[in-house]
Amino acid sequence: RVYRRLVNNFTIPDENVLDIPGILFAAQSQPPPDVIIASGPPNSIFLAGALLSKRLGSRYILDFRDPWTEHPRHAPPTPIHTKLHSLFETQLLKSADGISAATEYMAQRLSLLAGSTIPVHPFYNGYNPSQTEPAALPSREKPLVGFYGSFYGLIDPKPLVKAVVEANAKLEHAGFDLDGELATAVQEYGADFESLGMLTPQEARQRMSQANVVAMVLPDDPSWAYCRTQKLAEYLGCGRPILSLGPPGEASELIHAENAGQSFQHHQIREAASAIHALADRPTTPNRSPDLQWETQTKEMAKFVERIANPS
Repeated sequence: RVYRRLVNNFTIPDENVLDIPGILFAAQSQPPPDVIIASGPPNSIFLAGALLSKRLGSRYILDFRDPWTEHPRHAPPTPIHTKLHSLFETQLLKSADGISAATEYMAQRLSLLAGSTIPVHPFYNGYNPSQTEPAALPSREKPLVGFYGSFYGLIDPKPLVKAVVEANAKLEHAGFDLDGELATAVQEYGADFESLGMLTPQEARQRMSQANVVAMVLPDDPSWAYCRTQKLAEYLGCGRPILSLGPPGEASELIHAENAGQSFQHHQIREAASAIHALADRPTTPNRSPDLQWETQTKEMAKFVERIANPS
């Protein structure tokens, strides 16, 4: 903690800025590319991309997988740091040749900061249909609700555990319980629970395709409304109904648009519990919108990269 506090006080945008000299040195032995894609976080990669672009005479794209200054956990130690972060972000956006973003919300905000002359392309998280083939559901006495991912920090497992208990369902978890909050909630509320530990991506996709309901939890904070996680893309691909707990936002809008499940806020435990049984009775829905598949996303991103590389 002491080390990280010191690093945050003396490095901007982040501690990985110390890697930039090595990145610049490594690029000296490579032929200049037509276009550089700097994907972050860490946000220092954006600075590295801009410096490489200037040194090599290449065009560059900033690819935001998460927000920078508007990230809910972005907490500069002083007002001076806040101003410098904002200055770095704005100047890099205005000097970029193109910008891509993982969510619609980020794409709109970054476009406003960059100005109307900088092209912006939403490059969403996707899924591979060949890796998320629907499976037959086994017969069960009670619905199985699966959460496939780690619980950590602001992601509170209690609303999900309470909803599962009230619905008289079973909860299955694959991933880390980093703070022990899930184990504590399971014991406190007496949940029927099974921990699968860490699984390979392939094993996790197989398990989620056999769950009656797949669950996702976002922090109970309106600032996370921008979030559109990779977990959600995998859930959509597996075709099982989704129970989402978190603030209204881009994830809940996507679930509604795809008729893929139901979304509730953290305090709506009773409504979420009632939804579990309704969702569990739904048949598997194969072949979600092609727009959500990686193949579609990467082809569109490839066109964007080509457009930036050859603006004429």
